[in-house]
Amino acid sequence: INNLVSSTSSTQYVLEGKKKLLVNQADTATLNLPAQQYTQTTDKFLERLTTNPLGKLVRVDSGPGVYVLNDGKAHGIPSEQDLYGLGYTFDAVQNVSANTFALTPQNGLAFKPGSVVREASSLELYLIDSHFKRHYISTEGLLLAYGYQWNDVRVIPNGSLAGYAVDDPLRYY
Repeated sequence: INNLVSSTSSTQYVLEGKKKLLVNQADTATLNLPAQQYTQTTDKFLERLTTNPLGKLVRVDSGPGVYVLNDGKAHGIPSEQDLYGLGYTFDAVQNVSANTFALTPQNGLAFKPGSVVREASSLELYLIDSHFKRHYISTEGLLLAYGYQWNDVRVIPNGSLAGYAVDDPLRYY
């Protein structure tokens, strides 16, 4: 069942039970939804459903995991500290069905900007920024120069950085 629909006036929605989630231009880019995936339906049918905006933070079927939607992918938020560090609150979390969530591929985790991380099987350290980019930290001196200590380094599961583009490495300032 396709839960992506458009009205006769070309307004786009994701159907969620008895609700329709309004998909705006930014959501289309965030969720990476090409126009050809939408099925046209009548405005009369859509009028019977409650309209809600589609949120940037989602939880699947009221489960414990929270995901941020960014650049067409869902990034799991591993901790409450990361959720708040990303500038969100639990009030912004929207429950969606597994079918709706399946529209967006998962792509690693979302960490609080300013986090220093390394994947479990690697010794490479990265500083996470607020644009889903990671900056390589090549030496202990750089780590310390930027005000971090070894106990600030978070060891994360392998593959968790998949959603982060590699940006310029950190340099001495």
